[in-house]
Amino acid sequence: MDNMKEYFKNFRDRVSFIELKKEASMDLNGYIVRGGLPLPIMMDDLIDRVKEISEEIKIVSIIKGMIHTIGIDEEFPYADRYKEILISYDKDIAKYIVGTGMTMMKEKNIDEAMIYFRAAYALDKGNIGAIYNYSIALEEKARNFYDEKNKEMGNKFLAEAMEKMIEVQKKDSEYDLPMCYYKLGFYYKAYSKFRKAKESWEKFIQIGKHPEIFDEVREAIEGIEDDTIYEEGYSLILENKAEEGLKKLLPLTERYKNWWNLDFMTGLGFRQLGQFDTAIDFFKRVLEINPTQIDTLNEMGLCKANLGDMNGALEFFDKAVKMNPNNHEIICNRGMTKLNLGDNEGAIEDIEKAYSINPEDEIVKSCMEIVKKLKS
Repeated sequence: MDNMKEYFKNFRDRVSFIELKKEASMDLNGYIVRGGLPLPIMMDDLIDRVKEISEEIKIVSIIKGMIHTIGIDEEFPYADRYKEILISYDKDIAKYIVGTGMTMMKEKNIDEAMIYFRAAYALDKGNIGAIYNYSIALEEKARNFYDEKNKEMGNKFLAEAMEKMIEVQKKDSEYDLPMCYYKLGFYYKAYSKFRKAKESWEKFIQIGKHPEIFDEVREAIEGIEDDTIYEEGYSLILENKAEEGLKKLLPLTERYKNWWNLDFMTGLGFRQLGQFDTAIDFFKRVLEINPTQIDTLNEMGLCKANLGDMNGALEFFDKAVKMNPNNHEIICNRGMTKLNLGDNEGAIEDIEKAYSINPEDEIVKSCMEIVKKLKS
């Protein structure tokens, strides 16, 4: 649970530390705490009991302080000692901490709830309830950030929520938490992982619990059907299985006229098959919607070059390079086009620049071999 470390360190000032005199000791339910160990105590408790602190330190305040300290930062220098003390104080304390966190969630005290869930997990790595509820709390916190128009933090917390829920899913066979599949479906959908979303929701229905929300889940699956087909199609094309991919994508292109990502992937599929004229038709559809889509400009250049229209190819590569002067792939493509047009000097300049940007690119390295021959 390290990804959120910096955020939770902001809560360190809620805890203060006191230290027993060296000759003093304290009995915490059989665990003898001797002087020299800094003991955390909640600042609110310290302020509320300032008059009695010198006479008697309330054990409950120290226990709360230890929970907060390891929940805020499990790598705190005395965290392992605090864990020892807490487990000695109550061997089932992790369960109590989760329960307290759930109560805090109901009271909309999200930050405190997250700290408690993190502490429970730090104490008991097998406590799946701590991870599950921490994920739910992270999602709620993400929603709060989105409501505040803080998209960056919202995305960060939602990504963490998904990561923790995946951890729950991996252990679900041991603990029977079907709602993790329900939640993961929505997390995956938020990150456009539609196949995984569908699989998670189908697994949730298959488990057969919570039938009262089956209709909602079926409706959610239906709502991402075309997105799932699109994801399957473009994945096949990226695997160079263009024919299979196009079988998925082409029916969608009949229904969606303004989905430029769909048109781009369809064009890419046709380009892979060597059907350059058809590919160009789809890339033109992309540029009608998104004229500055740099990958499409590059693809148009490649198609034109393959059709023997080097001047047309150069026009598209020039546009793309103007928009991204450091794209080694497009610069190299332009260089090879110049070479085909007999502009050796321009070709050498472009290919050497592409090599200076990314000398590890295999295509650029191959082009540099051509440049060496031209210069020899």
